[in-house]
Amino acid sequence: MNDEIDRLKARIAELEAKWQPIETAPKDGTGFLAFERISNKHYTISVCVWENGSEGEGPYMVLFHQEKNIPVVPTHWVPLPDAPKGEQT
Repeated sequence: MNDEIDRLKARIAELEAKWQPIETAPKDGTGFLAFERISNKHYTISVCVWENGSEGEGPYMVLFHQEKNIPVVPTHWVPLPDAPKGEQT
């Protein structure tokens, strides 16, 4: 049991280390996950793309089903994960 807990703690630390400052997010239209603090207890993680939108240049949350983007104010980002095994990208 302790080995599994240690393995999971190590994986959490590995994933947390990958978050980068939003200033370093890709600005070439590549999608990424963005972290935005809402309050001391709440935050959101959104699929975003950096573009020029109605609110100016910056990260926008991608809303594919509504065909519009919403500006967000994230502090950190990570690349999108790989697609599930067997799925095409």
